[in-house]
Amino acid sequence: SLVLAGACLSSAFTLAAAALPAGAFGHLAALFAAWGSILGTVGLALAAIALSRGHGPWVESIEETTQ
Repeated sequence: SLVLAGACLSSAFTLAAAALPAGAFGHLAALFAAWGSILGTVGLALAAIALSRGHGPWVESIEETTQ
């Protein structure tokens, strides 16, 4: 959920920076867009690790399969 919150903030900051006049803040939109891409990659990696370790709603519990 923290990664999702960070991605939402990244999108909001990107839109806000893109709406600012060109000049000193022009590079911020690109930085926030890159930050969003990095957060998305980290989120997918964390989800893959959690699923491979058996955590998450799509994974059967070990206790259920052994009984």
